[in-house]
Amino acid sequence: MWSNEQLRPFWAWSQCVGKTPLMQLSGNLFGKLETYNPTGSIKDRVIQFILSRAIKRGELTPEMKVVEATSGNTGISLSAACASLGLECTIVMPSDMSQERSDFMQRFGARIVKSDPSDFNQAIETRNEIIASGDYWSPMQFENRQNIDCHRGTTAKEIFEQIPTSTSISAFFSGAGTGGTIMGFREACIHQGANTKCILVKPD
Repeated sequence: MWSNEQLRPFWAWSQCVGKTPLMQLSGNLFGKLETYNPTGSIKDRVIQFILSRAIKRGELTPEMKVVEATSGNTGISLSAACASLGLECTIVMPSDMSQERSDFMQRFGARIVKSDPSDFNQAIETRNEIIASGDYWSPMQFENRQNIDCHRGTTAKEIFEQIPTSTSISAFFSGAGTGGTIMGFREACIHQGANTKCILVKPD
């Protein structure tokens, strides 16, 4: 069981996640500044969302170790969260990801395991092998429905609250990752009855 003393740094970190500003870039073009999250990316939302629920349900205990496959930002967020909880963290990532990302995670105390270049399937397989080897827990970002729920309940909710009431959202652009952000926002649009076109931007 977690003590209040053990959880205090994590809850303090959590208080800094989300509630990011929506900036008017020009005319009716707005940008959500997710760089205002503690580690500088939107992935802090997902990690805070999934970990806090795993802790409350007793799925993640102080004796466990954490592992995840990632290209970078989720690993940075997870490393920071694990550091606040005093948990051992292992990140599995393709070997051609930037050295800066690895350095960032290692500064939070994470151990890096590298898969073949650009081979995310291998990274996920390696993560699953590590989970099966012992007392490991993983947020399972690629498979976890909570990834979508997080963005539906936080990111999208904030955008609908922040956008000027006289303006309808005609289009929403999101960079490609796990797809959780755009799927969560799309579900929120359907629930709101908003006729918003959702567009995923991904590398060629």
